[in-house]
Amino acid sequence: MDLKLAHSNELDDVYKKQLEDSISDFSPTLLENDIWDREFVLSIPVFVNEWVGRDSPLLFNKIPYLLKLELKLFWANTLSDERNNSRSIIERRYCVLNWLNDKGASVLLHFNASSLSQIPHPEFVEKTALNAKRKRQHNQELLELFDLYVGNFSQQKVPSISAGEVRILSYKSPRISIAGGFHKSIIIQKERFSPLNKRNVIQLNDLFSEENTRFKDKQR
Repeated sequence: MDLKLAHSNELDDVYKKQLEDSISDFSPTLLENDIWDREFVLSIPVFVNEWVGRDSPLLFNKIPYLLKLELKLFWANTLSDERNNSRSIIERRYCVLNWLNDKGASVLLHFNASSLSQIPHPEFVEKTALNAKRKRQHNQELLELFDLYVGNFSQQKVPSISAGEVRILSYKSPRISIAGGFHKSIIIQKERFSPLNKRNVIQLNDLFSEENTRFKDKQR
């Protein structure tokens, strides 16, 4: 076997075990169940989100296993955080999950990746003199794949008046960036499995307590 491939498979096995253990910490049933409907979500004691629809379950049933684990941990963290107890937070992310449930295997194949966290993100690259001042952005190739899936969802039409005539202009909605935000969150989620001194991404709340980093939330 190619040594590089063997090393990659070994890293995937370690990552898989880390994800499984983290998901089990919420509840072992999350690993067993690939359809999280309202009744199931409300049955998990640590989940505080009340906005998973009765007829709009979170679906993981067609996703490659490692990607499925990444997404389940993402959603477990989301549903257990009282700050995310919002209908809009859930509804905005439904479309990305449905896309990855339908097309996750082909997305990974496109990038020759075994997980979403392996797909490059332009914010998490080594800084050089050429890119140090580069504007924050998501992986545009990934957003284009999402755009192809959602179609008209990402196209916004706005009336505009020019020379006394009303014209309808089309532009790509910034809502499409939700897929990029999803991707970024998964990368940060993986980084937190590593010791601080070995991480490529360190956030403020990795260094300070919840009380310090969420002071404004406490004021509310």
